[in-house]
Amino acid sequence: MKLRSVLAPLCLLLLSQNAEAHLRLTSHLSRYGGSQIKTGPCGIANGTRTTDKVYIAKPGTQVMLIWDEYIDHPGFYRIDFDLDGDDDFSNPILPCANQNSVADCFDTSNTGPYMVNNITDDPAAVQSYLYTLPDLECSNCTLQVVQAMQDKPPFTDPGNEMYYQCIDI
Repeated sequence: MKLRSVLAPLCLLLLSQNAEAHLRLTSHLSRYGGSQIKTGPCGIANGTRTTDKVYIAKPGTQVMLIWDEYIDHPGFYRIDFDLDGDDDFSNPILPCANQNSVADCFDTSNTGPYMVNNITDDPAAVQSYLYTLPDLECSNCTLQVVQAMQDKPPFTDPGNEMYYQCIDI
């Protein structure tokens, strides 16, 4: 009996899989693959553009973005586009007096020229959004997908409530 109580948890540990991210783009190669941390704007502190994972598209093209959400959290998604690098992305967290207030701390409005904000966080594992690229030529573009989790107070910037992924275009 004692052996069984030790072996059962050990077997579960051996059979479990390691999920590296809460959000993983599956329709396009993201800048850093499936690995990601909660550092903006693209998932790794002081990260740089890649040369081997660049997506080429015509201006104004519609792009179907598909992602897996490994661990469901209440919240929303934001998609944004920077025409020159990744330095113009804003964070969905606002300065707020009550850092536990979802309504006061999260920017769910469309605040950028290429931003789609407050995309519903469907509890389904696979999610998608048809995004229209800006109708402008650029050679150093970045598309950003952010998962904003609203169950991780206090809500601060930087904090514990965002996952970031970027696609170099």
